[in-house]
Amino acid sequence: MKVIKISILDDDQNDIQKIAKVVNNQTDDEISFDIESFSSSSYLKEPYLSDLYIVDIKMPDDSGFSIAERILSKNNGAKIIFCTAHESFVFDSYDLNVFYFVRKSHLEKDLRRAIEKYRKISAGYWYALHGREKADSLIPFSKVMYLHTQGNNTLIMCADGKEYVDHHPLRTVSQSFPEDRFCAISSSCVVNLAFATKIEHNSIILSDSKHIPISGARIIKVKQKYNQYLMEMMA
Repeated sequence: MKVIKISILDDDQNDIQKIAKVVNNQTDDEISFDIESFSSSSYLKEPYLSDLYIVDIKMPDDSGFSIAERILSKNNGAKIIFCTAHESFVFDSYDLNVFYFVRKSHLEKDLRRAIEKYRKISAGYWYALHGREKADSLIPFSKVMYLHTQGNNTLIMCADGKEYVDHHPLRTVSQSFPEDRFCAISSSCVVNLAFATKIEHNSIILSDSKHIPISGARIIKVKQKYNQYLMEMMA
C-alpha cells in the first residue's frame, strides 16, 4: 500500500478536522494517508518532506503564498493545495506551482477532486498542466510529442494536434516528465523519444516529419540516449 504524507496548515481547528476527515475517506486498498496538522506556520519546520501540503491562504501569522514559496524552495516535488474561504485569491496563485485550489464552501467536492488528481499524477502517466486558462488539465505523457520554450512559459505539443501553454518555464515543467523517455535536445526543447523516427544532420525527426535542431553541445548525448531508448524498446 502506498502511503501519502500530508501536512495541513490552517488556523481553524474545525477546518483541520473537516479536511482530515475528507482526506481519510479517500483511503482504499491501494493508498493511505499519514496526516499531520499545524495551526501556525511557525510550527512547520524544515525539511519539508510531505507529498501534499493543504494550506489556508489567509493565516494570522503568515501568508499561504509565502508558506508555499518556502516549501517549494526546499522541496520542488511537493504539491500545494490552497484551501480557503477567499475564492478571489485563486487569481493570485498562478505564479506558484499550485496543484489545486479548494474552496471551503465546496470543501468535500473540491478536495475529493484534488486527491483524485494527485492519485493520477503519482501513478506516473499524467502531467498536471499549470496554466491560467486550463489549470486543472491532465495530459497523458504518451500523447506529448515535445515541449518548447515560449517566452517565460512552456508550449506543450501533443500528437493529436492539441497545444497547451504551461505557466512555468521549460526547466520547471520538464522535471515532471519521465527521464527515460523525454530528452532535452537543446536549452529550449525537450522531445518525447517515442515520437522520434531518426536523427539526421544534427536534427531529430519526429513521426509527423517535423525536424527539430539539436544543439551542438548535446548532439552526442542525445544520440546516446536515443540509441539506449531503442534498445530498451526492443528488449
